[in-house]
Amino acid sequence: MCERDKGEIKYKASSPDELALAKGASQCGIQLLSREHDRITIKNVVRNEEHTYKVIAEFPFDSVRKRMSVILRDDKKRYMILTKGADSVMLDRISYDKSGIEGMRELIEQDLYNYSCEGLRTLMIAQRSIGKEEFNTFFKFYTDLMQSDSPKKEQKLFALYDAMEHKLRYLGCTAIEDKLQDGVPLTIEKMIEADIRFFMLTGDKLETAVE
Repeated sequence: MCERDKGEIKYKASSPDELALAKGASQCGIQLLSREHDRITIKNVVRNEEHTYKVIAEFPFDSVRKRMSVILRDDKKRYMILTKGADSVMLDRISYDKSGIEGMRELIEQDLYNYSCEGLRTLMIAQRSIGKEEFNTFFKFYTDLMQSDSPKKEQKLFALYDAMEHKLRYLGCTAIEDKLQDGVPLTIEKMIEADIRFFMLTGDKLETAVE
């Protein structure tokens, strides 16, 4: 969510990661101006251009999928899918041959490994364009499923999401400091004072795990 205070944009987010990414993009010259229910407005500061995208569908994140996607329509009525997620599920969904860079996957994996060794939490970001015919087919299935009361509705939606999240073009990866939540250090300290012994393992990678 964006708020304006004396001309300055202030962001609010449901997670520290989302807030960090929005602020980071703004510092690089790509400002999130507004996020409404089904519309996103972005400003390219360098080019002094504003673009509005209509959100057609959102594929939510969960611990099994380990990724989330949105399907957007830009102001030129072109469709695209943007996906972000853990490298364990994203690496096999990217078309490396289209990058024109030899050993592209190995380069990406090395970057991710280096970030993880520094204790940073990583996400991969990718996209692809969607042709009108493919979009129409997808949207019909998606609309029918969203209105369905079938007991297999969720299973079918996941299959549809999976079918769309393929042959993606790699955009980049993010690396964010994985800080403990407020109050956690004090809680650990009090447990030690109470002579409570425990082991704590966090993260989904060996490199970022803490014992």
